[in-house]
Amino acid sequence: MNETQNAYEEIENIVGTKFVSDSEPIRYSYSMNCDFTLQGIPDMVVKPKNPEEVSEILKIANKYGTKVIPRGNGADLTGGSKPIGDGGIVLDVTLMNKILDVDEKNRVVTVEVGISWSELCEQLSNVGIGYYTGSTGPASGFSATIGGGLSNNSVGGGGAAMYGAVTEQCVGLEVVLPTGEIINTGAKANSFRDKPFTRFGLGADYSGIFLGDVGIHGVKTKASFNIYPLPEYRGYATYVVEKTNDKIPVERVTELMIKWQHQRLQLHDFFYYPPGNVKNLISRKIAKSLVDKDIDGGLLYYTTVADTQKQLDYNSMKKLIFKKRKATKSQEGVF
Repeated sequence: MNETQNAYEEIENIVGTKFVSDSEPIRYSYSMNCDFTLQGIPDMVVKPKNPEEVSEILKIANKYGTKVIPRGNGADLTGGSKPIGDGGIVLDVTLMNKILDVDEKNRVVTVEVGISWSELCEQLSNVGIGYYTGSTGPASGFSATIGGGLSNNSVGGGGAAMYGAVTEQCVGLEVVLPTGEIINTGAKANSFRDKPFTRFGLGADYSGIFLGDVGIHGVKTKASFNIYPLPEYRGYATYVVEKTNDKIPVERVTELMIKWQHQRLQLHDFFYYPPGNVKNLISRKIAKSLVDKDIDGGLLYYTTVADTQKQLDYNSMKKLIFKKRKATKSQEGVF
């Protein structure tokens, strides 16, 4: 019996037969995610149910010198959730998917990292006055897990212009180190604190070691975030950005962003798709709303939130876009 088989049997004794597999179809399916590069097929796939099982699996991996690749829902675009080259253990954390605590007093939620951003935001919206996480995950979609967003320092799922990357809302982690030791970072690292409430002020920022690390420094098992009341008023708009005689679309969008920053408009998020990307979205029918549309230019999309209608109106980018001319009805979606 070789070392891979030995490791498999020892891991099977920890998680149970149902939660580990070395079948070829399973291993092949875990060799892929949303990108098309660096594909490698693992020796086995394991689905631990708690941090203690993760700890024991990492000890076995150390014993046999086997690499471990933590994985959520595989929605990343950077190759972080699959092996680089064949071999190793893919550690699927999606069974650890519970909300453990919602601390409304300190406005902090603690979750297991296998929960998706969509599930977390949906459940938070029904708590008390209704909450959300500010930055709502990666650009790869709401199916992405909390652990994946933190591991990739994600910004693109919505809210980053207002709240920053998802890692900026993280106040603490539970991590299983490569040695199998389980640690806490942030306020909960202090033995006198039973709940997380801040990432800083307690010595070195050990959370930062594990944020944006693509799972290299340890396996995240729990995470705590700041949460925010759902805004009562929300607005959005989409514009086609055309080329002018003296400026290409990206130059015009850059000027608009500078104006926005100078006026301190409270944008929730902001996306710009260059003309080439727009043509690709249309030709490949990726965006249903753009199918059969004749668009010659880039696309600008923004969202804004507010507590009053007056504030929402003030946040509108329309006054920046049409500052020097009055927009006709036909011009309102173009600048």
